[in-house]
Amino acid sequence: MTSAFSRACILGAVILAAVVIAVPAGRRPLWSSDEARYALLAQDILDRGHWLVAQLRGQPYLNKPQLFFWTVAGVSLPFGRVSEASAAIPALISSLVAVLGVMAVGRLLWGWQAGVVAGLLLVTTPFHFEMSHQVLPDVMLNAWLVWALYWLLRAERETRARDMLALVGLSRFARHYPHQLSGGMKQRVGIARALANDPEVLLMDEPFAALDAQTRTIMQEELLRIWASLGTTVIYVTHSLEEALLLGDRVVLMTARPGRVSQVFPVDLGRPRGLEIRGSPAYGVLLEKIWSQLRDEVVRAMDADRDP
Repeated sequence: MTSAFSRACILGAVILAAVVIAVPAGRRPLWSSDEARYALLAQDILDRGHWLVAQLRGQPYLNKPQLFFWTVAGVSLPFGRVSEASAAIPALISSLVAVLGVMAVGRLLWGWQAGVVAGLLLVTTPFHFEMSHQVLPDVMLNAWLVWALYWLLRAERETRARDMLALVGLSRFARHYPHQLSGGMKQRVGIARALANDPEVLLMDEPFAALDAQTRTIMQEELLRIWASLGTTVIYVTHSLEEALLLGDRVVLMTARPGRVSQVFPVDLGRPRGLEIRGSPAYGVLLEKIWSQLRDEVVRAMDADRDP
């Protein structure tokens, strides 16, 4: 439903842009009075073949990008000459392409809603289409710049995504679909997705609870390895004391409903830390200390649940 609605909104914005472009075309001049030289330059390309650098009255014209003249000449080539209509086509199409580019950038950065709003803002900006109807090359440059920005941002995000997949050991599976991944792989993809935004604090709410014991142990070791590489602050919610002592620097013990901070226990077990830490005396002492506090809280909660 959301996907269909987003497509409808995007299509509506594009149609509105096309209408805004087309309606004034039949009732106002498409050429600005001081830009007639653009037609002469494009016609020079057709007549004399000066495709590399267009010439005006025998002199190379270097004041504007040659791409605009090439495009006008290319569109006019089937007609044999540059007309007002053929010269206007590239600029009019470029104005619509610029709207699509703004929508694409907005969608890439903040989602399709932002993309549609950004596109509508540009559609309802009269000066944008004023440049198009006067066949100014600036609108073509705008379109190129917007799409260049889009591909630059997309390439940056793809690079970040590949780096995060490499970090979690899934580079070989970058082209796989979710149903082709195991449970542990899906969890690693979730971690990579969360880390791709380079968060200052990462909240993980029992991410490995649905995994079997062996896979959970492997994922705990993976998380320690990833954390050692990035150093991101992680708030990790778990019901397992063993998991908390293996992963954490501090264990924050919560009360039952309503949840409040009961006590904070520093975990002075050193790093790097692996599964072998469970055999150390300090681990056992800290586990028993926290469990004695946790057990009392659990018993109180169970008693409260039994009371009518």
